[in-house]
Amino acid sequence: MSQAAASQRLRLVSREPAPAVGGHRAAARHSAADRPALDGQIVEDRDWHAMAVDAFKEVALAASRDAMTLTDLLKLVGRRLCELVGVSRCSVYLRRADGRFQGQVGYNAGRASIDARVSRLVSGIDSFTSEIVKSGAPVVVHDAPKNPLTVQRTMRRWRVKDMLGVPLVVDGEVIGIVYVDDPARPHEFSERDVRMAETFAGLCALAVKQTWQRERLLQQARAAEHERRVLARVTEVRSTVTAALAGGAAVEDVLRMAADELRKPIVMYNQEFEPTARAVPEGTAALSVPPLSAERMEQPAMACLVAKLHAKAGSVTIRPTPDLRCRRRLARLTVGEETLGYVELYELGRPFGPADARVLEDLASVLALKLRQDQRYGTRETVGRKDYFADLLFGRREAPVLEARGPSFGVDAGRGHLVMVLPAPEEEAEAAHEVLAAFADGVAGRLRPTLRMVEKLSTPEELLVLFAVDGDIDRRSLRPLLQRAAEDEKAGTPVERVVFTDLCASLGEIPEAVRQATGVAELLGAYPHSAVSTAFAQDLEVLRLVSQGNKLKDAVRSSEQALSPLIEHDRATGGKLVETLRAFIECGAQYRSTAARLGVHENTVRYRLHRVSEISSIDPSSFLDLTRAQFAFQVAQLGLRDRSRGELAG
Repeated sequence: MSQAAASQRLRLVSREPAPAVGGHRAAARHSAADRPALDGQIVEDRDWHAMAVDAFKEVALAASRDAMTLTDLLKLVGRRLCELVGVSRCSVYLRRADGRFQGQVGYNAGRASIDARVSRLVSGIDSFTSEIVKSGAPVVVHDAPKNPLTVQRTMRRWRVKDMLGVPLVVDGEVIGIVYVDDPARPHEFSERDVRMAETFAGLCALAVKQTWQRERLLQQARAAEHERRVLARVTEVRSTVTAALAGGAAVEDVLRMAADELRKPIVMYNQEFEPTARAVPEGTAALSVPPLSAERMEQPAMACLVAKLHAKAGSVTIRPTPDLRCRRRLARLTVGEETLGYVELYELGRPFGPADARVLEDLASVLALKLRQDQRYGTRETVGRKDYFADLLFGRREAPVLEARGPSFGVDAGRGHLVMVLPAPEEEAEAAHEVLAAFADGVAGRLRPTLRMVEKLSTPEELLVLFAVDGDIDRRSLRPLLQRAAEDEKAGTPVERVVFTDLCASLGEIPEAVRQATGVAELLGAYPHSAVSTAFAQDLEVLRLVSQGNKLKDAVRSSEQALSPLIEHDRATGGKLVETLRAFIECGAQYRSTAARLGVHENTVRYRLHRVSEISSIDPSSFLDLTRAQFAFQVAQLGLRDRSRGELAG
């Protein structure tokens, strides 16, 4: 016998056998009479050792491939181990940072995958696993559902009879465990099975660890690259927004830039969740989903989200509901501990990306500083809230300035506005204004949520109440709503007259609308016994102009306000809305006659007149509006605008 063979024989004879049943280990004892048998055992040991090495070659080759994942490698190790010891099922676990072992993958020959079930399992608290970790060697348990070393309930659920647990050991540390068994059938694991499993697992352990480490490094690299991209995106948007603010951009401009960058709509709210500004990406239709509101945010689920938002920095996700219709991300505008408002990002067009939440939170910080800066600037300029609304209602400042400062006072330039004028009695003016203010609050309550009261401004002659349109409503439906709210609120109050302006599409239209409405209120005051108690300024505009005598400037301004939107539309598009409206009036509001005069189909006339009602404050189906339009055409025909500033006549 060669020296190498003798050395191999000595190692096998002196080697301590694998653990026996129940995890208890027994020392090997051999007498001289056993030696002939041991010579045969050496040959047999070489056979199973070669089998273990051959199986490992497949594992080593697979582990050398860059495309090999840890999951696939563990499946291969588990399957080959099952084949070596002659069983059909295994589960593979890897060590966690807390010392326990987390299920990774499973193998169940000829049956459905058990990966998902295995991945939910954790071992390490049972004596079976503890014995494997402590000894660093395989352990066999028989009658597992009744064995005190196991978690017996789990063994029954998985129909385990006999099980072999094989550790994956690297440098004396157990990095994983492979459990093998035959489901619902007993299996006698021989000493040969145990040694072959131990040898195979020992060879595979290093390959598993190296693949595991490589996958961790790849995951860390991917996470780092993901973080780099997110930070780059946040930095890009921040640079764009900061540069815009440095250039004097208003909050609305900043929101528009952010919406374009993120390709998603954005809405900003004040502390009471009243929308103050909104923006949609360029080329996108107007926002079609409802914004948040104070009433909605008082619901338990939403209140919980707001509390969570106030408890920590960052943002929260609002899940879609039948009312909200899409997922949203909400961030708080804060300076120190003070909440200045909120900003909301809508998941419309495409889903939220990994950078969206970070960009929104960064945008919230920038907007909060901008709002605080605007507030301080307003204080230095002694332009308070009342001064701002006086400037807005009476036209004391340019519209762009008012639009830029609007969000600080809850004014959204993108919404339609109207004004309610409540004339004050000459006597007991102070007490009367308190009554008028209470009346205004009552009307506002009846108009919610379609209209929102923005501000009340008192003058010696009247109380002016500014409303913003928050709901979806057209001009025709708006009038009955206003009329009903005012008349219902008048019952039991000393309020005698209420005048509403027309709906103003921009802040720049408000001063002229207020001037007309206060003029109509003054006109009604001259006729105290008039049956008209709730009026709309545009209905009485012609009478107001006539009653004021030779006020050429007022007549020109009134005709300009009525026709300018149509003139600008025709100039920009080459349309013929002004021509069609003029012909319709001159033909006695007859569609057929108008079509014949213009040489077009009746449906063309109807379509053009419908566009007139959409673009301007003139409703061709209203006799009063047609009268007002006729008056405007007469003023234009006289060339009055031609003598002052040109363009309207003709």
